[in-house]
Amino acid sequence: MAINAFIGIRNTDGTVDYIEDERDGEPSGIGIDLYRYGSERAVRQLIDFGGVIRVRPVPFDIRPLLRADFETTATDAERWAVRRVYTVPSGKKTFHGVPFDSFTALHGMADWLYLYTPHVGWEVLCDPEISDDGWLSLSDALADQLNAMPPERRTDILQAAEDAGLRV
Repeated sequence: MAINAFIGIRNTDGTVDYIEDERDGEPSGIGIDLYRYGSERAVRQLIDFGGVIRVRPVPFDIRPLLRADFETTATDAERWAVRRVYTVPSGKKTFHGVPFDSFTALHGMADWLYLYTPHVGWEVLCDPEISDDGWLSLSDALADQLNAMPPERRTDILQAAEDAGLRV
């Protein structure tokens, strides 16, 4: 499975702790979900959770809380609802204390790099032609992606962003 995004948090010493995300790495997907992690504590909990296949607003797996026969008896609607509220671990480790330049060098290995900096918020690494230092705020990155989309594809994404409190 390809790595679509790296999700990191900047430490006070300038290094980065990060995880891999193996699914939808675009600002219109995981970016909106990441925006819900709006505090340093929440982002650190997500990072400490380890590599993920899907990021959702609750940074733990709720499957142990479900009925014992859930996997064999659940309806499609129940399975969909559970997928919307838990983070699925990939079993990959968290990388700690990585130099900032080494983190940004990962841009060639994944389509998207997300970095949470305390007191700044979420930023997305993009092409240098778009931003002087290559980084855009998450809301600007999402706006840039939406501008490239046909209008009929924007409605659901704009609603999801609004639900998360992300202004575009």
